[in-house]
Amino acid sequence: MKTLVAGLCTAIFLAGSAASALALDVPRPLVDADWLDQHMDEVVVIDVRKDPSTFTKTGHIPGARVVKSGDLRTKRQVNGLTVDKMRPDQATFQANMRKLGINTDSAVVLTNRGEKASQVVHSTLLYWQLKYYGFDNVAILDGGNAAWDAALMDVSHDPAEAPEPGTFVAKAPREHLVATLPEVEETVEYGGPQLVDTRNLDYFLGLKTKSYVYAPGHIPKASVLPYPFMTVDDGPAVFRPVPELSAIAQYLGVDLHEPMIVYCNSGNLATANWFVAHELAGNMAARLYDGSMHQWTQEKGNPVARTIN
Repeated sequence: MKTLVAGLCTAIFLAGSAASALALDVPRPLVDADWLDQHMDEVVVIDVRKDPSTFTKTGHIPGARVVKSGDLRTKRQVNGLTVDKMRPDQATFQANMRKLGINTDSAVVLTNRGEKASQVVHSTLLYWQLKYYGFDNVAILDGGNAAWDAALMDVSHDPAEAPEPGTFVAKAPREHLVATLPEVEETVEYGGPQLVDTRNLDYFLGLKTKSYVYAPGHIPKASVLPYPFMTVDDGPAVFRPVPELSAIAQYLGVDLHEPMIVYCNSGNLATANWFVAHELAGNMAARLYDGSMHQWTQEKGNPVARTIN
């Protein structure tokens, strides 16, 4: 009898331990290298890069899985026009995450090279997409691999291995996280949430433009809050403290705590500002205009403000 009771207790303990391991919840939107090091066996680390070939060249967090940032976006047909660099549909996103070995009960930590803001946005893009499709157990490694290196953690140069397919399920889209073209048009014409252009000033002013943006300048009534200000530029690109970010935004005429629609050239860079407003500052009324200037300038008749002709 004692043996039976002991066996049952052991089974219950092991089951409880397994459940606890599976039930790890990331504590906050940003985690640091020490936290990740302590929980490496309990999380899935996804390294998002523009060029996956650097995964082995520059090194990576041991056990991390790599994904090309460009593979996270696709073309969509909207109002008879082909809009590029958009979020994938539900089925495609689910397949992408399963290919990375993410399960429904996974705890996910996203990382990037972490040397500058333009690398950090690769993580905020996937973070926004995961949230959009109903997955909440996700965090970003603050400062990415640069912060991991600075903490003198182990670095691997092993090639990426294909993980076992995961069981990830993409849920119904959270449409309140995205702003559509008609909603932006309505805001321009009648007023509404703050429109925040997150590009660098030369793009906002119309001095420079991308090949897939068909008119220089910005959406009328928009304020500018360049995405590089979201992170520090000395050492690993960690996010600035919220009070400092709020002060920067306020100086540029943006209130981080009021309803806003953020955009950029194609819906990538702006995810850094969305992450700051929605996840760090707690602004639940912050939305991403996924189509951004690429879609806006495709639509005939949409006005573009150019500060310098």
